[in-house]
Amino acid sequence: MNQNPPPFVIQLFELVKSNKLANNQKLLLEGISKKEGLSYVFELGLLCANNGKINDALLIFESLKTEIKNDERIFYNLGLLYSLQSKLHTAIACYDSAIQIKPNDAASIINKSQLLIQLKKFDEANKSLDEAISIDPSFPEAWSNKGIALNHLERYLEALIAFDKAIKLNPLYSEAYANKSNSLIKLKRHFEAINACEQSIQIQPNFDALLNKGIALNELKKYESAILSFDDTLKIDSRSAVAFFGKGIAFTGLDKDEHAIREFDNALLIDPNYFEALLAKAFTLNKIKKFANAISSFDAALLIDDTSSKAYYGKGAAHVGLAQNDKAQLFFDLALRHDPNFRLAQWSKVFAIIPSILGAKNDVNSIREIFTTEFIKLKNSLLSDVNLKSNEIIEIVASTQPFYLAYHNFNNKNILSEYGDLCSKLMGKAVSIQSSPEQNTPRLKIRLGIVSSHFRNHSVWHALTKGMIKNLNREAFEIHLFSTNPYCDKETDFARENSDSFTIYSHDINAFAQEIVNKKIDFLFYPEIGMDQLTTQLASLRLSPTQLVGWGHPESSGLPTIDYYVSSELFEPPNATNYYSEKLVQLPNLGSYYVDPVNIQSTKAQPLSQFPSDIPVLICPGTPYKYQPDSDWIFADIAKRLGACKFVFFNLEDPLASVLSNRLENEFSKHGLDSKGFISFMPWLDAREFHGLLKSSTAMLDTLHFSGFNTAIQAIGCNLPVVSHDGNFLRGRLGSGILKRIGLTELVAKDSAEYIQLAVRLCQDYSFRKNVKDKIIERKSTLYEDIEPIKAFEAFMINHSLSVK
Repeated sequence: MNQNPPPFVIQLFELVKSNKLANNQKLLLEGISKKEGLSYVFELGLLCANNGKINDALLIFESLKTEIKNDERIFYNLGLLYSLQSKLHTAIACYDSAIQIKPNDAASIINKSQLLIQLKKFDEANKSLDEAISIDPSFPEAWSNKGIALNHLERYLEALIAFDKAIKLNPLYSEAYANKSNSLIKLKRHFEAINACEQSIQIQPNFDALLNKGIALNELKKYESAILSFDDTLKIDSRSAVAFFGKGIAFTGLDKDEHAIREFDNALLIDPNYFEALLAKAFTLNKIKKFANAISSFDAALLIDDTSSKAYYGKGAAHVGLAQNDKAQLFFDLALRHDPNFRLAQWSKVFAIIPSILGAKNDVNSIREIFTTEFIKLKNSLLSDVNLKSNEIIEIVASTQPFYLAYHNFNNKNILSEYGDLCSKLMGKAVSIQSSPEQNTPRLKIRLGIVSSHFRNHSVWHALTKGMIKNLNREAFEIHLFSTNPYCDKETDFARENSDSFTIYSHDINAFAQEIVNKKIDFLFYPEIGMDQLTTQLASLRLSPTQLVGWGHPESSGLPTIDYYVSSELFEPPNATNYYSEKLVQLPNLGSYYVDPVNIQSTKAQPLSQFPSDIPVLICPGTPYKYQPDSDWIFADIAKRLGACKFVFFNLEDPLASVLSNRLENEFSKHGLDSKGFISFMPWLDAREFHGLLKSSTAMLDTLHFSGFNTAIQAIGCNLPVVSHDGNFLRGRLGSGILKRIGLTELVAKDSAEYIQLAVRLCQDYSFRKNVKDKIIERKSTLYEDIEPIKAFEAFMINHSLSVK
């Protein structure tokens, strides 16, 4: 404070120091009324404000206002002080008074605009800023605030111009760089956004720039770097719900779903009404099949916004996961009521017509008829939609697939061909591929490409892919692998080490498809199509002159882009060509090079102490949806004939297993039996435990309409007899094919009656069972490490290459 102030100002100063000014307002008003030393009082108000004594500063400036009506500085400072107290409307009124006194007061106009932005009055703020800029265009704050207002008005290109002008006026304006990154993110110019953030951080590390950098990195699918940026953001503000949310999104992108849920929960601890976090958590719970928990999270989101089509859609998807397809349809309908053009909901609603597991009262013929009718409607709607965007196509195609049709005992060729035609046409619109330049130098080797999500410890890998990679003649063939799954294990290492190239999908289907094309693959092989969305999408494109699919999902792909179906002579019925949209190639024997899975590892016996030692144990290893209602009576009939036995099914926790359990309970009741005395459900076992269980059981009962290749071949590896049946299609002949390969046709039933008789005989006739086991021990080696199918596949590719030259 300047020297020689009037005595009353000194008194006021002492009252401020002792925090007693509020009790002596009368002295303040009397001193001001004498109009002596008013400049000193004004300075005292500024001193209070600068030292955080906001209430004292307000008292001083409000008192000055009563005597001095024409000093805009008083109203300007009152505006500042009231804004600090979040009394935004009062602050705006003060700035208006300052502007009325001094119409060209750009500073007051700029500050007023900031408050209008806080009040979400963006258009009004933008107009005020135009006024301020017209008075004095040299204020960088005016241009930066204008950019913020324009961002909120979704006028992003204009916002960029404003931010650039602010930065030109003040090259060290860190906040302007950070705000500029918001515009760039909205314009999907994410690399530029990251650059703007880094410039802001270089000037002064700050919350907004670090947060926006993380958001932009997420958009670019650079998830590890995004997490680091969000961590730096949280060092500045450890209670930033938005940063925790962004971190959760990054973990979701990395398929670290439990980590993602933890971060979404952190965001919700800070802001329980954070709608986007609730929704993201719910979808992640769906992804990891925690459907009941997902529904709770969707419900919480809908309490905040009961018009959210995404929340209704997600809840419908959760009910599908719980095998509650009727309920799912209701929620898909709600999603479409709020967004009639929600293509993903339309797609899911049609595919939810096919239940994942049939209930006892389901009419499979009616289900198939309704599905076919509704699918054709969907197909026509999608193909006629000229406004359908590429990102929408990539979101919906194969998001749900006609997977469960394969478990119906019908020829699915026609409907799968309709489905394949739709996928191919849509993906052709969505993905742009450039032809790779022709090479003048002739290649000496044929290039085989393999696209799969299962270059890892998985049944498809062991049955089809690993033997091919291990044994293909490398003097004649190159092998290029394209993994649609980032998960890696020891088997992935084997695949990488034994291939000419190994490419992992990096979150951009256009780039991944182009990489495949650029490799100039001669034969592109998909071990399975129908189990993985990205694999199906890629298979819907023409990426190679000749494209083939294996029997990892033992059903026609229906895709016009797939030329050949590579199967096995022992798996196919006589009229097999009628069941495929592809040309059928039948490799000899089992059509695969398979290593004995039992001898690879030591076996840990699974104790059967919960079962009486004197009753037969029949292993029923199929996933619940493999068991159809029309076969339930077979188990009851076997039980009635044996009088005492145990059928061991798996995965009691699975909602599909509950449907199967209820069905069997009803069927046994019809036969006068209590299913609880005959049926046990066990959790899924690891390989060694499963082999131990097989070694101590009586027999395995192969599923009838959809046989089990891996379970049957593991049972044989454990010397366990398998009762099987020749189904109508490849998918129902895997177990019988294995038995035929080792000459055990006596275990292949001609019909259901013989299937029952075989199961009963294996349990009751010790000498028959021993004779079967002896044959298995003697002959099972025939199943393993069979090079003949690999040589036949090589010959097919060589002959095909010669024929097209």
